Amino acid sequence: MTIIHSERPLLAIDVGDEPGRSFRLIPSEVQGFAVNMLISNMDFADFGDSVGPDGIFRGFGSGPPPELPLTDAPTPIDQSAHPAGSIDDVCREADPDDPSSFIGQLIRERFWNPESWQRLEAGMREACRRYDGSAEVPRDLTAAFHSVMVRTPNLVADPGMIPMDPGAVEVRLERIRVLSAWFFRGWTIDRDDGPLPGEYDPNASHG
Repeated sequence: MTIIHSERPLLAIDVGDEPGRSFRLIPSEVQGFAVNMLISNMDFADFGDSVGPDGIFRGFGSGPPPELPLTDAPTPIDQSAHPAGSIDDVCREADPDDPSSFIGQLIRERFWNPESWQRLEAGMREACRRYDGSAEVPRDLTAAFHSVMVRTPNLVADPGMIPMDPGAVEVRLERIRVLSAWFFRGWTIDRDDGPLPGEYDPNASHG
């Protein structure tokens, strides 16, 4: 059907809550579907229950907004307005090929760098505010959020990771999940939230 149908709908199959349940979705909705399944932000049924009469998912209509379309437009930066971290820092700190980046240091040194995390987290919050409700988001920024969202939990779980307070790290991983959900779907618990006490030190106490 994917080949012969004009919209090229792809097949999605539930292997969790309702094994075997399936529906098709158009290519432009695949990224939003995949991200929400990855971060457990929505259930398979949320999408399956919103298909059209022909069994194809094309978006939520009056429900939650569909995934933001991508653009190759450069990200506007105002360094002076964001001394703790800018949107540009998100792309830099999420780069796995840069050994000095937040992700790069987690990969190579198994080290959670507090200064890198400060820039990354502040930049992610600024990006969420900047593009909340926007009709388009930069492609490189979307890739950076995805890199942080997917890589960080796996890297900190590595047995060779430099020891950190597990509770403090989990709070910061939850911050990544919340900010990623806000960025990709426009949802957050508190849009005025600031850094936690001791936010930038993974071993700091937090209340």
